[in-house]
Amino acid sequence: QQQQQQQQQQQQQHQTHVEPHLSVQRKERVYEQFGSLTSIAFSPKGDLFITASDDTSYALRSVRDARIVEEPRRGHAGALTSCNFHPEGFHFITSSKDESIKLWELQSGRLLAAFRGHQEGVMEACFFPSGKKVLSVSLDHSIRIWDVESEKEVAKAPPHLGHLSAVRSCCVSPGDNVFVTGGDDNFLRVWDSRLKGLVRKLISHSETITTIGFSSDGSSILSGSPDKSCRLWDLRGGLVHCWDKHEDAVSQVTFTPSSRHIITGSWDRHVIVYSSSTFMEVGRWICESACCSVSATSLGTVRGEGVRDLPSL
Repeated sequence: QQQQQQQQQQQQQHQTHVEPHLSVQRKERVYEQFGSLTSIAFSPKGDLFITASDDTSYALRSVRDARIVEEPRRGHAGALTSCNFHPEGFHFITSSKDESIKLWELQSGRLLAAFRGHQEGVMEACFFPSGKKVLSVSLDHSIRIWDVESEKEVAKAPPHLGHLSAVRSCCVSPGDNVFVTGGDDNFLRVWDSRLKGLVRKLISHSETITTIGFSSDGSSILSGSPDKSCRLWDLRGGLVHCWDKHEDAVSQVTFTPSSRHIITGSWDRHVIVYSSSTFMEVGRWICESACCSVSATSLGTVRGEGVRDLPSL
């Protein structure tokens, strides 16, 4: 009897120590970013995406449910302003108000390179389609091109041809040579990296230009502004169409990968989808808060504040 009582006591003690441990192991850990999500980028495969936040973190998320798959990482001293994948999908870059652009390895989160030279916050950075160069724009009025391998600046827009004030957005055409910039002077500027010069200047919006996007064939440009409008341009310089259905600043514009549709997000909490051929509205969603960024995959998924499936796109 004494032996049985001792065995029962040992079993009870074992359960007391083990059960809480087991319950912790089974509990799913939930990660969060605590600031506004300033930028979103889908991987080339479309199986995951990155969100950049003004709390200085970036996070990898599942396309299936938008949950963060591992603890958010911090590598900047200031709010993040953009994030973009390398064309091959193994690396990505982030830009920040700490005046830097950083290149990260996707799988390990290891910092591979840091590009420094801007004198004020970097508002956006993106890869050229070749993946060998990075384009960046800044509040210091400058436009710079960086070599990924050497981490050195290889080109800078001439001041007399560049923007007269802060530059807030940039995008490179699929052809790898032409890129577009926009900023507080309300102009779109089209550049050719081969000529290292300005191709044309477009008088576009009544307020600053905060977002730009290229069509998949590089023939059309989208621009968005706090003037509540989204505008479609022919690369040769003509205004094709203007949408003004938002009631507040347009925070992000993008084409779907097929370029059949155009997506806009706004501080008015609405995400609107338009046909790029008829210019008609074909879809609309309301977010719980201001929509800071939108992005689209080849699978037809839109990320505004949450994940929205658009199977018809």
